[in-house]
Amino acid sequence: MYILKKEKGTGMIEVLVALLLLAIGVLGFTVLQLRAVDATNEALNRVQAMNIARDFAERIRINPYALTVLKTDNTAIQTNTDISAYLSAINNNKDSEDLYVWSSCYQDSSCNSSQLATQDVQQVVYRAFLQGMKVNLIPCKSSSTSTEKDADGVEQTTTTESNIANQRMCIYVAWDKTIPNDGTEENSCAQYGIYKDNSKCVILEAY
Repeated sequence: MYILKKEKGTGMIEVLVALLLLAIGVLGFTVLQLRAVDATNEALNRVQAMNIARDFAERIRINPYALTVLKTDNTAIQTNTDISAYLSAINNNKDSEDLYVWSSCYQDSSCNSSQLATQDVQQVVYRAFLQGMKVNLIPCKSSSTSTEKDADGVEQTTTTESNIANQRMCIYVAWDKTIPNDGTEENSCAQYGIYKDNSKCVILEAY
């Protein structure tokens, strides 16, 4: 009789311990599932962003003069400070959230090379907007590192930004809080042509 009183409640404790272990296991499985969902969403975003970047790159390939030779008014680029039609169009439209309206360069309408560049950019930017993304087109970046000794004889390393030779252009497509550019800002996609940690973007060399 004494032994039975001593063991009273033992079964309940075993059940509670089992439930605790089960809860820990279920919690771990839930966290794993959430990580899997996040990874799936990230992969989907990267596929969508790459499709947008490839679409933009193909448009530029079809209309290369608007990137390398012509300005927005369809006149020739004369100086190093002139901005090409594609660069001008992306600067003017990259933050637009307006519904794209078909106008020139469609069906029986005709347009020149620079007008086509503007149409291309507006279509690509709007398509990206529908996916919650932003697009940019800038010269591809790289970096150069130099080491010099200061007055105390201590070596100091300096990293400077430079554009890749021949002004090759890169398409940036970013989502979430990432900014589609190359810079020192916290949310920038890249710095010196290298992806930043935790950035959510893709970079595609276009030309």
